[in-house]
Amino acid sequence: METEAASIRELRAAFTRSGLWRDGWSYLKAIATPNVERSLHMQVIAHRKYLQQHGKPAPLQQALF
Repeated sequence: METEAASIRELRAAFTRSGLWRDGWSYLKAIATPNVERSLHMQVIAHRKYLQQHGKPAPLQQALF
């Protein structure tokens, strides 16, 4: 399992893709709900794997360099 932390930008993109905002959820409410937060993290990991399989590199975290 991937252990690299998801960036805020990736989590916000996952939130937007999830469609929770259509049901009246805010990003802060989603992050404050443990099961939804975990689901967004899993979506980020799945999206990274998808991008790697299709030839697009995973985003780099500038803070690590």
